[in-house]
Amino acid sequence: MSSSTSGSEVRRGLAALACFFVALGVLDRGLSWTMLALESRYYSGGNQFERQLAGYLSGRNFDTLVLGTSRTSEGIIPLLLEAEGRPRISSVFKEAYQGKGPRYQLEFYRLFRKYAGRPRLLVYGVDYFLYSIQSDRRWMSRFSSAESWKPPAPRRAPLLLLQRKHQHDVFFNDLIDDINDRAGRKVAPATDTFEQSRRYLGVPADRSRLVIEKPLSYKRSRMPRPPGPEGAAFERLLAETGADGVPVVLVSLPDYVGTYRTNVELATFHEHLRELSRRYPHVTVLIYNDPRRFDLDDPSLFIDGGWGRTNSHLSTAGAAELSRMLARDLARLPAR
Repeated sequence: MSSSTSGSEVRRGLAALACFFVALGVLDRGLSWTMLALESRYYSGGNQFERQLAGYLSGRNFDTLVLGTSRTSEGIIPLLLEAEGRPRISSVFKEAYQGKGPRYQLEFYRLFRKYAGRPRLLVYGVDYFLYSIQSDRRWMSRFSSAESWKPPAPRRAPLLLLQRKHQHDVFFNDLIDDINDRAGRKVAPATDTFEQSRRYLGVPADRSRLVIEKPLSYKRSRMPRPPGPEGAAFERLLAETGADGVPVVLVSLPDYVGTYRTNVELATFHEHLRELSRRYPHVTVLIYNDPRRFDLDDPSLFIDGGWGRTNSHLSTAGAAELSRMLARDLARLPAR
C-alpha cells in the first residue's frame, strides 16, 4: 500500500513538473513574441524621418556634409568650419552620433543626396575602431529603403527570452534614451536635432573622466581588421561619392595621450587610410591624432579617455581648436 502511494506521489510530482515546464515555455514564447512585436512597432519610423529631413533641407543649401560617430559629434563644430573655411565652405550639415556607423552613414548620404543634391564636400570622421562598429537598430530604422535589420545571432539558451536578451536590452536602452530625449527637449526630436547638431559647441573638459596617470600596466588595443561588420558599407560610400564627383576628406580626430598610446596600431590604421586614398583618387586623409599636429597631452582639450581606454572625445576647447585647424586645411585643398 505504501509502495503504491509512493509511486502515485512520484507520478503526480512528475506531472506537476511537466505542467510547470509547459507553462513556462508557453509564457516564454508569448512574452518573446510580444517583445518582438513591440520592437517592430517602435523601430518602424523610416518614412517619418525621411519627411522630417526633406522638410528641413527644403530651401537650404548645404555645401558640406560631415559624417561620423560620437567622436565627430563632439569634435567638429559646423559653425567654426563655416566661419573659418570660406570660401571653400559656406554651410555645413553634420550627422554624427554614437551608433551611427558606416552602414547608417551610407544610407544617410543617399537620403541627403535625394533631397539636397550632391554636396561639394564630404568630411568623414574615422575612428580607430572603424571596422568593429555596428550601426544601432534605433538609427537604421530611419531608412525605409535600407535592407532589413539583422539582429545579432541569438546565443544558445533554453528560453527565447534568454536567447534574445541582448536584442531586448538594446530595445529597452533605446526606449529609455528616447524618453529622456523627449523629456529634455519637449519638442519634436528629429527636426530639432538637425539644427541642434549644427549649433552644438560641445561640453567642457572633465578631468574626472580622464585617466591621466600612467598605470604600471594597462590593456593595449589592436586595430580591428577590415572589413568587419560594416567595412563593405564604408567602401560603398567611398565608391558612390567617387561616382557622384564628391570629394571626401577622412579625418582622424585627436585622442587624449593615454588613449593614443593604448591604441598601439594607430600607425597601421593611418597607413590603411592612406591606402584607401590611393585606391580612391577623390579621397584625402587629414591626420590630427598625432602629437606633432595636436597637443594630445593637454587635459583641457578632452572630456574622457586615457591609459587603457580605447575611446576619447574632445572638449569644447579641443573641438574649437580642431575645427579651426580643419577649416584652414579644407580651405587649402585643391579643387577637384
